[in-house]
Amino acid sequence: PPGFPAVPHDLARGPSCDPAPRRTVTAIEDAKRVGGPLLYVAHRKNLVHQTGREFARLWPDIDHGRIEGGRWEPERHVVCASVQVLSL
Repeated sequence: PPGFPAVPHDLARGPSCDPAPRRTVTAIEDAKRVGGPLLYVAHRKNLVHQTGREFARLWPDIDHGRIEGGRWEPERHVVCASVQVLSL
């Protein structure tokens, strides 16, 4: 959407028993460099929730929200959504 920059992010580097959190942290670090506003799109609902929790933990001074069933918060500085919800 207009106003939301594309944020390229690297995949986790090196071995890890659970790479998803590392990728999420890398994406949040990239988002902090870009500044925002930012739309974070994940391919699964649980990743939207995980990312929302990580944004709250790693970048607590920003206002973040979600677009999902029953929640519509596009005015927030960082918005997390799933591909499925955006394709409706």
